[in-house]
Amino acid sequence: MAISKKVVFIGNPGVGKSTLLNCLLGRSAFKSGVNIATGISYQLQTETDEVRGVTFCDTPGLKDVAMRNKAAIEITEALKQGGEFLVTFTITLEAGRVKPEDISTIEAVVKAAPEIRDFGLVINKLSKNLYNRLSSNASQKESVIKEVTKSLTCNQPSVLLLQNNDNLEGEENAHTNLPSLSDFVFRTMKSIVIHTNNVQDVNAGQQYNVAYQREMAAKMKAEKQETERLRKEREEEARRQARQRQEAEDRRRRQEAERQQREWEYEQQRRREREREQERLQREREARQAAEQRRRQEEIEREKVKQQQEEERRQCQLTYQRQQAAARARDDGCIIL
Repeated sequence: MAISKKVVFIGNPGVGKSTLLNCLLGRSAFKSGVNIATGISYQLQTETDEVRGVTFCDTPGLKDVAMRNKAAIEITEALKQGGEFLVTFTITLEAGRVKPEDISTIEAVVKAAPEIRDFGLVINKLSKNLYNRLSSNASQKESVIKEVTKSLTCNQPSVLLLQNNDNLEGEENAHTNLPSLSDFVFRTMKSIVIHTNNVQDVNAGQQYNVAYQREMAAKMKAEKQETERLRKEREEEARRQARQRQEAEDRRRRQEAERQQREWEYEQQRRREREREQERLQREREARQAAEQRRRQEEIEREKVKQQQEEERRQCQLTYQRQQAAARARDDGCIIL
């Protein structure tokens, strides 16, 4: 079968483009795995699938400082072959954001080949949580796409989200069956025609200077935001402590006022009790005085009665004596006047 299309995977070292190409082929044709400090792909690698009439192209990444110029030449060589292409950019996210070096790689390639107006974007190695968020939230997914294409003149790219696969992570020359990837490349993506004379050399240096400036600007912005956040946190903490101190002072004052109120009420109660006690004692004194006065009055009355009785007895006795004397005098012939 005649070769009609070229499937080109472009991306920085470590994003998994070689492994994805192996998954498309169903065999370990491209070197993949973990390489310390530099990427494994250092030159253009091609593999032809005559059954499907497709040539798969694996390009080196531009992020590798030591191999950047060579990588730019290899990518340029792949694009200058001309013909019908399915161009796929592979990226990974860092803390949910597109990395500046991935944006710079895409911009450098699209600037060199302006006919790349339709391309595929594979967001690879997503955590389960981030994969679910982007799959279920169209606005968050759209914000990632806008971050990639904000400085490009292109159509809306086709996007494939791939969750991190533990069976592929860190394995050398690994591959597995990914039907979603095959459907994405051969059914969803739009092919484009690139003419050799319209392809310029990929300028990695300039784009990465811009990327460095962007990264530094992003870092400065992040540091400024973090400083502002810390300042706001300190101010909020100071306000919180001030509120706590004020609340503690208000609480102390309320407690002091309540204590003074309780003491005042207690003193008032004690005063009323003393007054009642004094009133009771006064009533008892008055009662005793009245009783004593009645007793004395009764004694006076009894004494008067006794004196009257004594006077009456004395008068009776005197009368009796006179009667006795008169009787004796009659008896004696004497009259007593």
